[in-house]
Amino acid sequence: MIQTTIQNFSLKAYDPYTPLLGSSMETKEELLGLTPELHASVPESIYKTLQRAGYISDPFWEQNSLSCEWVPNRWWGYRARFSFLPEEGRHYRLRIEHLDYRAHLWLNHRPLGDSENVSVPFCTDITSCLKSENVLDILVEHAPAEHGQIGYTSRTHTQKPRFNYKWDWCMRMVSLGIESPVYVEEFGATAIEALRTRQSFRGSSCHLSAELTVFGFEEALQELTVALTLREETVANWNTSVSVVRGRQKISFSLEIPDVKLWHPRGHGEQPLYELKAAFMDRNRRCSDERTFLLGFRSVELLPCTGSRDALPYQVQINGKSIYLKGVNYLPPEMSQADITRERLETLLENIAKANCNLIRIWGGAYIGSEDLYEICDRLGILVWQEFLQSSSGIDNVPSKDPHFLRQLEETARAVIPRLRTHPSLLLYSGGNELTDTEGTPADFHDENIALLSRLVKELDGRPMLPTSASGPNEFLDPNTPGKNHDVHGPWKYGGVEGHYTLYNHSDSLLHSEFGVDGMANLSALERILSPKHLVVTNMRENMVWRHRGEWWDTYDRTCEIFGAFPPEALADFIKCSQYIQAEGLRYALEANRRRAFQNCGSIIWQYNEPCPNVSGTNLEDYYGEPKLAYYFVRDAFRPLTPSLRYEKLLWNPGESADFEATILNDSEAFPGSLLMEARSYDGTLLFSERRTCLVPENQNLFVLSFSLRIPRSKALLISLSLTGQATDVLQAASEYAFFIKDPNGTADRAVAMALYEKYKK
Repeated sequence: MIQTTIQNFSLKAYDPYTPLLGSSMETKEELLGLTPELHASVPESIYKTLQRAGYISDPFWEQNSLSCEWVPNRWWGYRARFSFLPEEGRHYRLRIEHLDYRAHLWLNHRPLGDSENVSVPFCTDITSCLKSENVLDILVEHAPAEHGQIGYTSRTHTQKPRFNYKWDWCMRMVSLGIESPVYVEEFGATAIEALRTRQSFRGSSCHLSAELTVFGFEEALQELTVALTLREETVANWNTSVSVVRGRQKISFSLEIPDVKLWHPRGHGEQPLYELKAAFMDRNRRCSDERTFLLGFRSVELLPCTGSRDALPYQVQINGKSIYLKGVNYLPPEMSQADITRERLETLLENIAKANCNLIRIWGGAYIGSEDLYEICDRLGILVWQEFLQSSSGIDNVPSKDPHFLRQLEETARAVIPRLRTHPSLLLYSGGNELTDTEGTPADFHDENIALLSRLVKELDGRPMLPTSASGPNEFLDPNTPGKNHDVHGPWKYGGVEGHYTLYNHSDSLLHSEFGVDGMANLSALERILSPKHLVVTNMRENMVWRHRGEWWDTYDRTCEIFGAFPPEALADFIKCSQYIQAEGLRYALEANRRRAFQNCGSIIWQYNEPCPNVSGTNLEDYYGEPKLAYYFVRDAFRPLTPSLRYEKLLWNPGESADFEATILNDSEAFPGSLLMEARSYDGTLLFSERRTCLVPENQNLFVLSFSLRIPRSKALLISLSLTGQATDVLQAASEYAFFIKDPNGTADRAVAMALYEKYKK
């Protein structure tokens, strides 16, 4: 395939339906629109185009987004003039991967058709109307009315991503427009559309069964060649003559791969990626089409968690090894898909990989993962949990049964699954986020909507699928109902200096697929979105700008109550303390879950990133790419081999007796070494010291020691766990824990948290 990108677009705003009429009924004069023709980059969000042209101010500054809410209520006309030299005997298609949302298209004033699903590419034959000089018109209607975070899931009627209608971690900025490049594609008689593979292993070799879906523009005899390479060396090849018919057909072939190199998740081996290149040639040896697919060879199986009964299988085995899922929930890094670049994705996903994560969950209220995202995950060894475009709404969370919606849902699945299924990083599908029945119990495969998706996954791929996340029977973690916390969500707040630890010490979750702790944004981010008068310590009730940028995540009264009151001018101190508690709370939750591996089979943090800058939130990295303190605590808690400490609370009275347990967490190879445990008061006085030799089993945890301490009269108690190798005595991993000691006012010394913040950030 030869792709030519159409550029040099203009953009113009209209009142709804105006361009369809064209001229006034009364005066017969042309209806000129609301703006002149503006230069538009494609892809680029309409908001960025308008901001560059001076029609709107920066929507990320304070409450400016409120003055931009007119944008999705207008119609937007794109026009591109381009030159082309069509060749006799060749076939041409116009292709746009993502049009958001309902659009009408013309080429040289001939209608090409309509588009109404951002996840389904617009693709049509333009051979008959393509000229040497061309005009392409794309008219995008106003955004449909849809439910944001709060509403009725059962009443959703489109496959429009819902997050930018307003969610707790972003303002309302409804996306609209051309969200991917616009191509003219050139073919001979045949176009390759999709590949499906099945892998079966025999010892060190693999039998690859494959099926190409192709489209024939005309009847023709074609030569098909297939070559599989690894690092530019041919591993296997195959060729045959094919009688291509008009329309779609499937062509099957198989390859034997000796000494196959297996693809492993990050932290469990390498990620060799094979290239499968398929090419169709005509009788004159001219290429009709060729495509290259990246393949990774690995076996995947979902098994029951250790000791679980009557639960869905959540224990992931890849290449015969159980993999503890160390994940984060991924959100679009921009409010509009059009503004997400490959470079931005590479940086974001590399940061996730450096945090020792091996999985991202692509949440169901936003966009399906892009090809760039999947290719980067393939390379980095990051598994992908892919949800379909459905999410809860609070008032009701029942999957929509609207006939139009179900048709669109099927269109999405039929477009997306064939695109994603060749990627080794794709682990499983989920019907959507927090979908339930009318009683609030997580939806299952008996739901008409979920059953439809299940049938399509089986038909088009065969990978595992969960009905929803959380998949129940409890939706939210509740240790008071033991045996019902299978795949659960929540909480998203720090549970207090004692309650937080009680919760995670008594959790019996099998899979914790969404939970978090909130914390303030970095000061550098706040300085880019707030004027000086708002760069003060305040809260979401009193400050409307703060409320607009993170109402649900007010950390003043709850997360930071341990430190007492902060004066307005102490914003930098408040941020450090807030972020310290977020980091501490997340680390404890992760380590507590990992201590129960594989009774608990995974922890997936809400959330890693954000699509716009907020004052506060549960994210680990801010919009501008700077990590919060929690990032470093998560990175340490997710280390393949790391010492961890179990305890009962964070704030103590002097003289209390405190109990601790030291455990080494391990999802890597066996490790012989020793663990040094030391406790000191904040002034450095040594209170406890013990070293234990240990042989940590492969992919298993090792309980080392229980010990008790009398809480000193000091600002804080510091406990360090240092793991060294047995042969070389080289430090393998160290973990440090701080416990605050009440002052006469019953609060913790914030200077301790601020000093620890500075230490970890360095």
